[in-house]
Amino acid sequence: MELKVGILTVSDRCFDKQATDESGPAVEELVHNNTAQFKHFSSVKIDKEIVPDEAELISKKLIDWCDKQQY
Repeated sequence: MELKVGILTVSDRCFDKQATDESGPAVEELVHNNTAQFKHFSSVKIDKEIVPDEAELISKKLIDWCDKQQY
């Protein structure tokens, strides 16, 4: 069984490349450093995305991940 993790950063500045996303990579590192705790999963799949702080775009990404990617 595969562990699927979606890391969604919501930031206008990071989306526009005016700032560097530090939270997304930190969460990814946390997941990778703790994979031993997920012994019943054969692998870990991480998808990362940065979206601007707009409710419609956030909603669309979450729906996509939940419905289409089955996160």
